[in-house]
Amino acid sequence: MGLKDFVVECSDKKSKLIVTLLFLMSTFPVVLIALPGIVRAPTLYVGGSGPGNFTTIQSAVDDASPGDTIFLFAGTYEESVLVNKTLSLVGEDKDLTILESRSGRYVIQVTADWVNITGLTITGKWAVGLELESADNCTIDSTVIPRGDPGVHLRQSNNNSITNSILSKGGILLSHSNNNWISNNWLSNSFYGIRIRDSSDNSIVGNVISDNRHGIYLQDSTTTTILSNVLTNDGILLEGNSLEYWNSHTMGSSNMVNGRTLYYWSNVVHGSVPSNAGQVILANCSNVLVEGLSLSNASLGIQLGFSSGNVISNNLVSGNFDGISLAHSENNTVIHNTALENYDGITLHYSGNNTLTNNTVLYSYTGIRIGRSFGNVVEANVVNLSRFDGLILYFSELTHLSANNIEWNGDYGLGLHHSDRNQIINNFISNNSRGIYLSNSGGNVIFHNNFVNNSIQTHPGTRTNSWSSGYPSGGNYWSDYKGVDEKSGPFQDGLGRDGIGDVPYVIQESFVKDWYPFMKPVKLPLQPFTDNIPLCNITGPPTGTEIHCTHIIFGTAYDSDGIVRAVEVRIDDGDEWVLTDGTTSWTFPWNTSLVSDGKHTLYARSHDGFRYSNEVSIILMVDNAPEAEENWFWEAILLLGAVVSLNLITIRLLLRGWWKKQG
Repeated sequence: MGLKDFVVECSDKKSKLIVTLLFLMSTFPVVLIALPGIVRAPTLYVGGSGPGNFTTIQSAVDDASPGDTIFLFAGTYEESVLVNKTLSLVGEDKDLTILESRSGRYVIQVTADWVNITGLTITGKWAVGLELESADNCTIDSTVIPRGDPGVHLRQSNNNSITNSILSKGGILLSHSNNNWISNNWLSNSFYGIRIRDSSDNSIVGNVISDNRHGIYLQDSTTTTILSNVLTNDGILLEGNSLEYWNSHTMGSSNMVNGRTLYYWSNVVHGSVPSNAGQVILANCSNVLVEGLSLSNASLGIQLGFSSGNVISNNLVSGNFDGISLAHSENNTVIHNTALENYDGITLHYSGNNTLTNNTVLYSYTGIRIGRSFGNVVEANVVNLSRFDGLILYFSELTHLSANNIEWNGDYGLGLHHSDRNQIINNFISNNSRGIYLSNSGGNVIFHNNFVNNSIQTHPGTRTNSWSSGYPSGGNYWSDYKGVDEKSGPFQDGLGRDGIGDVPYVIQESFVKDWYPFMKPVKLPLQPFTDNIPLCNITGPPTGTEIHCTHIIFGTAYDSDGIVRAVEVRIDDGDEWVLTDGTTSWTFPWNTSLVSDGKHTLYARSHDGFRYSNEVSIILMVDNAPEAEENWFWEAILLLGAVVSLNLITIRLLLRGWWKKQG
């Protein structure tokens, strides 16, 4: 009789249950035999002296079943390893178990999910150290990668973790990879410590990142969480042509840059960045003041993206990759800053109608770089001693360059590349390798400049530009001009001297000329920019006044050399400033029901587009309880109603008695 017949013949439920359990127990060894890799999870050994140990890692991987562990004894393994199945790769000692590839694209490539790698040193001089290719839910832990290109690369790989590892000369690169976790790693001496490209929802937490050109580089990526990282001699760089690449991230003040706080502000309107900043990033911010900071040795000192109406004033930025950088930002003012020994002192990309004035930029690779930007004003800046170029425009138009001092730069003093319709007026350009260089740039107006002792005064390019503003306004001063001034007039054929050379200054052979070159240097008419601090007053109510409900606070503001653009107030020690109604004469309706009864201080300040006034304040007493007069009023109404009612009742009773008597 078969088992099926036996089960059918069992007459009671208890017997049937016992038989079913016996059947399941009898099939369990079959399951174990069918799934040895999952249930047994055996360990395969590579290296060492044990019998049957593998001599190469790849041979062990090829022989392994899903779920196996491959244990590597200490030693150096020179091979490239492809891990294409779920398994664990474990080293005996992370400092002594070394994988090295001197050829090939990678040292280890993982193409399977749920792979664990721990306790190894992975090094590839020109190869990727460890690459995850379409591999999810993998763990990389306690791994040392002293060299790689990059050290770790996640490509289209999600939900992985990289923890407790040491990487140098390579860093971590994520491309098209989401929801990965990078924490408690040491990353140093690379072009970037961590670079995330075209990815979202990744977390970077608790890492020590130092001495990279860029500590954390987010490129076309969204919703990255960056918390509790310590960055030294580098910082954070954002890049992308859409707003979400800038303002969707979470970066807490727990991140430190060179021992000071990283201030990443997203979607902030009005405010002043605190003085303890180590790096400043403004994303979609407006009317923010960045003033009086000293920011050194970071990826970027101050970076703005998709931000407008902000003021960057009186800061010292030194030793950064970029000192001050604006991207996709308009109508900002960069004034009175000093940029020293940055790779680029000040940069504008895709940014229009900004004003750069009275900044000093020294010892950069490039002093001021403006790319794909329109309508900017660059005025009265000092741009000296750059290793390469002083001031460069590329693919930029309608820039007004005036009264700048551009001297002692290693290559161009002023360079225009594919840049049209710009005004270059009243600048002093001297002792550069090339004074002004125009490459495929036309329609520019260049006059009233001083070109002094440049090795090559100008390279005009092949397109047409204007080198003078006609007679008698004149052209430019050229220190190597050999002509004389004995004539005058539009054709230099009249009697008397006029300060303009009698023959044109030849810029390029016979067809590019400055027709009215000056005999003496041009006096620059523009004076250094100054800005007086604005004033603000609270004119009512008087301090100490008791107020309740919604009460109107009012005041005035004044700027002696400009316009008051905004007045703000805040209550007590809160950090939120609120705009008032009006500027030179302003009011603020304060709803006191939003605060507790008692003493409160109201502060006010004005802003002139460049800086804030000193704060002024008054102390007011809030009492939102009903006033006594209101209580007496309602009590009187109730009493009157009671008296009227009593009188009506009395009259009615009297009338009823009188009617009875009459009847």
